[in-house]
Amino acid sequence: MKRLLLVTTSALAISCLNTVAIADGHEDDLWTGAFVGIGGGMQSFSADGGFGFYVEGAHEEGGLFGSGSSGKDSNFPGEDSFGAAEIGYDVQLGAKIVVGVVAGFDSSGGSGSDSYDSSWSFEGSGSDGVAEASARLEISSVTHVNGRVGYLIDPQTLIFASVGAVQGTGQMSYSGALLDFHDDGSALSLSGSQESVSVSGASFGIGAERMLQNNWSIKVEARRVEYDYDHGDEFGGNYGGQYYEGEYEGGAGAESIVLNSVRFLVTKRF
Repeated sequence: MKRLLLVTTSALAISCLNTVAIADGHEDDLWTGAFVGIGGGMQSFSADGGFGFYVEGAHEEGGLFGSGSSGKDSNFPGEDSFGAAEIGYDVQLGAKIVVGVVAGFDSSGGSGSDSYDSSWSFEGSGSDGVAEASARLEISSVTHVNGRVGYLIDPQTLIFASVGAVQGTGQMSYSGALLDFHDDGSALSLSGSQESVSVSGASFGIGAERMLQNNWSIKVEARRVEYDYDHGDEFGGNYGGQYYEGEYEGGAGAESIVLNSVRFLVTKRF
């Protein structure tokens, strides 16, 4: 994904810088004014975390029947595309400097998932089998506000850096099962989703924008978003059978979400 981001950014930037067009207006205030933009891009997703379960059972006549656990560390990898819309205002300062602010909405803030299967055993019981589990972390409803500072390498071509704040909604879901757990061969399973939580973070970007005719422009930006996220849920339940009863608990958690994206937008200035 890092190679894709680099190649895509380079190709789009070269395309922007080599666009042959003449913009309307005076060169000393060409970039001053409000604008709206629409586009999209590709993004990669990761987060420090893990998931797993713990099982404990007791014989019906009393005493510990056994206990067992299984889990996996994960960075919840993921890649997807997204749509983007924005509105903003730029001010050109002299012949070379442009400053501005932009507010926007992204259709997705990224998502990642992971799964595993492994053997498990009940300590002290001799029972064993196969454990399966999966977890998914998703960020949605993303809004952002960014400021940017740019340098005009020619009257129609701007290179810039941006920094801003991002707000979204995060949710973790989990499912797990111990196969052939019960005496009849059925599985012990558990699943659930945590309540949606608000997440916030900071974004950092670099990009290029090329002015075209009639106040249209095209913009490409490589952006990194770091979310503050530290949340997880445990899902518990009881199980029973002819010879034993006990508790089954599973869950997933994550923190430090990082999102890397390449964004491409077409904008209209007023």
